[in-house]
Amino acid sequence: MQIKIVDIPDEGLSISGEQTIEPGSRTGGEPCWFPAPARYELELNRVGTTVRVRGRVSAGLECQCGRCLTEFPVPVAAVVRLDYIPADSLDDSALDKERLLSGEEMNAACYRNEEIDLADLVYEQVQLSLPMSPVCKEDCRGLCPVCGSNLNEAPCAGHEDRGESPFNALSALMKQEPFHEKRTEPGPKKKKERSHGKSQA
Repeated sequence: MQIKIVDIPDEGLSISGEQTIEPGSRTGGEPCWFPAPARYELELNRVGTTVRVRGRVSAGLECQCGRCLTEFPVPVAAVVRLDYIPADSLDDSALDKERLLSGEEMNAACYRNEEIDLADLVYEQVQLSLPMSPVCKEDCRGLCPVCGSNLNEAPCAGHEDRGESPFNALSALMKQEPFHEKRTEPGPKKKKERSHGKSQA
């Protein structure tokens, strides 16, 4: 959704609505789904060539637990505080780069062609609010390493208490005495007897 700068009145512009977010995942995180569109409530005000955007973005999503793999709902919300400045007012100088990366202008963004893309704004705010490693609950016990059953539902019968694991056999093998091939050492060489006597006629 494009908002033209000239369409923002002097008293500001209030805008709200919904936007569909495609399923995706954060880098290093678990998959997330968006069963319903994200909602946004924004206020846009012009201050010279800068457009200040303030408001809130929220969404309800479904995530897969990183421990037990079950799906569970995760509400996300973001407070929007962005100052849009025209891209052609900046150059590649070190001073301008320092301005954009400074603490005061950490929430700065650029607009081009005299318009702001609110769809990108909403999408970025939702993505930044996604949990990195979602878990269904703090004390999630995950899956049994032997049979794969969900340990949150019921303990495994027998092998959980004994600590059985596919790696137990390997561990037992490593504890065995190393195998040494027996080698047959050659015996001492026998000396040949030499006769020193003269043969008799």
